[in-house]
Amino acid sequence: MKRREFLKTTVGAFAVLPLLSHTSTVFAALDPIREGTLALPASNDIKLGGLPGTMYTSGLKRLTLDPFNTNFVLADVNFNMKRWFTNFSGDISGRFIEVCSSSKSPDLPSPSFLEDVIDKITQYQKADGHFGVDVNWWGEIDLVNSTDRTDFMPILWGNGRLLLGLVAAWTTFHKEAALNAAKKLGDFYINTVVPRFCDPKRFDEYNVQSAGYAAAYVTCVYEGMEGLVQLYRATREKKYLDCVVTMADFHEKFDVLPVGHSHGSLSEHEGLLMVYEETGNPKYLARVEKRWEDAVSGGYVNVCGSILEKFWVSGYDRDEGCTEADWLRVNLMLWRNTGKDKYLDMAERLLYNGYVANQWPSGGFGHRTLGVDDKGPFSYQEYVAESLWCCSFHCPMGLYDLKRYMAVAKDGKIRMNFAAEFTAPVTVNDQEWTITSTAQPDGSYSVHFDGPAGASVPFEVRTPGWASKVTLSPAATSVSAGTTLQVRFDSDLRLEDRRLHDLALPAAGAAPVEAALFSGPRALVAMAGDGKKIEDLTLTVENGKIAKPDGLTTFVDLYTNESERMKGHSFLFHVSVK
Repeated sequence: MKRREFLKTTVGAFAVLPLLSHTSTVFAALDPIREGTLALPASNDIKLGGLPGTMYTSGLKRLTLDPFNTNFVLADVNFNMKRWFTNFSGDISGRFIEVCSSSKSPDLPSPSFLEDVIDKITQYQKADGHFGVDVNWWGEIDLVNSTDRTDFMPILWGNGRLLLGLVAAWTTFHKEAALNAAKKLGDFYINTVVPRFCDPKRFDEYNVQSAGYAAAYVTCVYEGMEGLVQLYRATREKKYLDCVVTMADFHEKFDVLPVGHSHGSLSEHEGLLMVYEETGNPKYLARVEKRWEDAVSGGYVNVCGSILEKFWVSGYDRDEGCTEADWLRVNLMLWRNTGKDKYLDMAERLLYNGYVANQWPSGGFGHRTLGVDDKGPFSYQEYVAESLWCCSFHCPMGLYDLKRYMAVAKDGKIRMNFAAEFTAPVTVNDQEWTITSTAQPDGSYSVHFDGPAGASVPFEVRTPGWASKVTLSPAATSVSAGTTLQVRFDSDLRLEDRRLHDLALPAAGAAPVEAALFSGPRALVAMAGDGKKIEDLTLTVENGKIAKPDGLTTFVDLYTNESERMKGHSFLFHVSVK
């Protein structure tokens, strides 16, 4: 295996390891990992253009601005100031370290104080391995109080996020103190969390419903699963994998819909997919695939591809950027483990609708009110909170992961997965290629291939669910070094119901039907109105196809129009035909 490939497969979801004088220690500590059946390229080797690239870069830049500094980030472990959610010890600090360490690249925004945070945080670790206030873990669980007055669950939530951050810091900077702290925290899960919180004899105790949904048992205990798998991948110490398998199996008793915290639930399903990748046990993959089916068919996913902050169909009116990021990542991970393109279709739907609608003009992410009736959401309304405590970290992390799926090596071919602008390295049969996709004024993409002189490689393009046809010009099933193709994705306007099913166009003069109107992957939304109701929409048909009506736009088109972007926009309509 080539050294470049070794590094790419070793670091998993993190950045390529820097070349340090003690690189040999890195090779001793790490073995290649698989991610499904794919060897995905390193995210920081990929240049993402277009709107997704703008969203990613502006999201990272937000983390370099006020209020972020060393003292602010460390407040949830050293309590040097009162800020949001300091009792969720490791939540902000861990997220900050994870995304900023993972994405660190010479050409992307990165906080100057990142390494200062990493160097200082380990000194606040408690003797038992956790971060946060001292707790008698064997005492009564404080589940019944409000979120800001509890300790047990918020600490476990935050420590799960911090474990991911510490492993990312080790992977990027090779700081021994970060790895040692991560291992000590992993041992805390083995020695304390599992025996205390995964005890079959205490089921009734765990099953108490918490008044603070973000500090509930099922939300917080299992947030450590992702980090434990990443720690196992970094150390190959099987005790960490054994620990997370125990947690994953016990978690099944509480893995239900509806549930109070969608971000927590979805991130736990990321953990289950990672356990599947390391154990090969199909039951973990099956659990996540079933959750996907139940969420989509049950109406928990709206037509914009997003999910409410509470994993409910209705009865709540706010989204959460962290949930969008996790739903994006779950879909990407499901695709890499199954090859089913419906998961990429969902990721794309979310990216160009719910994800775009959630980002603030500042570059941060957070919460937005939705219009919701008894059948679910029908509009986006006002921006509620720029969530500098979670979403503004987690959404760039989701885009960091997305980059790796633009073009991949699959089944001996280069496969272009998304109609997007990017430059990505792809290694096929030990040959290194670079694929560059550039948007053209006519809506097509110019796709250029650089590779070994005289070599050729099979090439395919995913046909998205929204596309009526994908055309390559010149037609080709393989490409050579220096080849440039024009790739066109054709689509017609189409109607969907709330459950994401295609709808036939109603007959002229017939009663209106409730529907969303799509152009490619993008939902068309009302410019007029305030998003407080489902708007009426009359369509015309020309040559058997829906003509685009006046007065509609997309969240992508609203992105650069701040005054319009901040208004309410209905994405469901009462549709009739002239």
